Parts: sequence; structure tokens; C-alpha cells
Amino acid sequence: MSYTTRREMNRIMKSCFLPDRAVIAIGGPEAEAFLQGLLTQDISKLEAGAVSYSGLLTPQGKLIADFLVSFDGETYLIACTGEIAKTLLQRLTLYRLRAKVTLEDVSDTMKIAAAWGDNEAGDWPRDPRLSLLGFIGIGTEEKLKQSMQNWQPTKPDDYSQWLYENGIPLMGRDFSTEQVFPTDINMDALNGISYKKGCFVGQEVASRMKRKGSMRKRCYGIMGDNLPATGSVTAGTTTIGEILSSSGKTGLCLTRLDRLEKSGDADLTCDDNPVTLLPPSYLQE
Repeated sequence: MSYTTRREMNRIMKSCFLPDRAVIAIGGPEAEAFLQGLLTQDISKLEAGAVSYSGLLTPQGKLIADFLVSFDGETYLIACTGEIAKTLLQRLTLYRLRAKVTLEDVSDTMKIAAAWGDNEAGDWPRDPRLSLLGFIGIGTEEKLKQSMQNWQPTKPDDYSQWLYENGIPLMGRDFSTEQVFPTDINMDALNGISYKKGCFVGQEVASRMKRKGSMRKRCYGIMGDNLPATGSVTAGTTTIGEILSSSGKTGLCLTRLDRLEKSGDADLTCDDNPVTLLPPSYLQE
């Protein structure tokens, strides 16, 4: 009988399709200029075959949706949470005006998959949010399956847990449309905002918050026994944050930084159970 060493186990590539995601295709001769004037990330720097993390804001700076954007040399593909796809497509259509741009939901033919646990994944690009998250595949189901055939198949819930462990918030699971500012969910620290690209919708608010350092909230990891799906985290009678979601003993919490600082070494609890708040590693770098 042979045994798999710990190092070999760490190098096993896990992969799964993400059925709760949708894909919107943006094409036409003015597609780049169209997206560049709307999205939070610098689309002009996106090379063919690469993936970028970006979002669309309201004029007041609230996040309508965050998503991954890929480019195949002709068409841009936005991979977003399925439940926001219709709203996002409507918003993009509203902004199109007379631009020479095509917009289409291509979720029936284009799929999204994730792979993690190894150093390489063929021609799949690395996740732009955080390199250790692994790789993102966007393409036809048949093409993606060809890459995934030698990897260990796993469930979307396993990928969701992997994101939990690395402090990555998800729309639909942790927040809803027009509910948070992008910095509340750490988008700036996850390569989702370019403050140097020039104008985009909501840019004035986003830049002002960055310039003045007025970010009062961050998404922190939370650990504890008996974590509820949602609930308030308190230090005495002061509410420090709100649990966005949880799985087992881990979860994510929208944390008020000023209140957390004032709490000092006070014990934190949720539903009278002790909890610990931990900033994701990428916020500490």
C-alpha cells in the first residue's frame, strides 16, 4: 500500500464548476472604452487571457456588483453572481447609450470554474484577488472539463470554505447590491480598484474615502464555536460588527474599525459565545 505524503497532498489540484455564477459578454469596437469609463479597475491594462477583479458602483459610491473580467482578445466576459446578472446587464444597457457595444448574457454556453492547491493550472489565469486562491477558468463546459480531467473534483461548498479561510467576501452570500462601499468588503486590498485610472462611476466617493483614510469598516474573519449565520459581535454593550455569513467555526464579519480599536482587550462575544476577529492576511501586508 502506498501513502500520499503531506507535500503531495498539498499539491493536489482541487477543482469545481461554480454553478451559481453567470457570464455577460461585452463586445464591439468601443467595448474597452465603454467599460473603462464605468468599472473600478483599469480595463485598458487587461491582456488577452488574463482576468481582472472589478466592480460597478452607484454614483454615491455603493457597490452594485463585483465580478471577474476576462478578455479573449475581442470580447470581454464578466463573471458575476448569478442572482445579480439581470440587474447588472440592465445597468450596463442603461449606460450604453449610442456606444458601439454589444451586451449579452451567455451563461448558457460559458461557464466558470475554480482550481486551487497547486502551482500551475495550464492556461488558466491566476485569481486576481489573491494569488494563493488559485486559478479561474472561464469558457465552454467542454473546454474547462478538458483541463479539469486530471484534477481532484470537489464541491462548490469546498471552494466557498476555501474563500472563507482566506477572508474573501462574496456577493449574495455576504452582502447584497447597493448595500456596501467597495472598501467595506476589502475590494481595494484585493486589486479591485484603480485609483489612478481616471473617472469611473462613483470614483469621486471612492477616491475621497481613500484620500481621507475615512474607511470605517472592513471585512474581517471571525472564529468561534456555535457561530450563527448572522448576528451582532459585541464588546460589552458596544456593537463591534455584524456577522455576514458563517460555516462551521469560521465566518466573515463587517467590522467597525473605530469601535474595535476602542474596545482594546475587551472580550468579544456573539450570542454570549466568545469569538475572535482576525483581519485577513492581505489587509496586514
